[in-house]
Amino acid sequence: MKKHAVIVPAHDEQDQIEGVVTGIRCHTDADIIVIDDGPTDATARTAEAAGAMVIRHPFNLGYGVALQTGYKYCMREPYESIVQMDGDGQHDP
Repeated sequence: MKKHAVIVPAHDEQDQIEGVVTGIRCHTDADIIVIDDGPTDATARTAEAAGAMVIRHPFNLGYGVALQTGYKYCMREPYESIVQMDGDGQHDP
C-alpha cells in the first residue's frame, strides 16, 4: 500500500485544529502530521485526540521551520505524496 501524508503546521490553533484534522480525514486515509510550533495551548492534545500524529517544537520556530520539520519527517518515511495545509482552518480540506 502506498502511503500519503498531510502536514499541518500549527501554532496555538486549539480552537481550529480538530476541524482541520477531521475535515482532512473525511477525504483521505493519509497520515495527518501536525507540527505544533511552540505551543502555549492544547493544540497537540486536541490534534492527537482527533487522530493526527503530532511533532512538537519546544518553542516557536516559525511557519517555515514548522514546514521544514514536516517535510524532513516525511522524507524519512516511504511517502509517495505529501500535501500541506494550514492549521488555522483557512484551507478547506
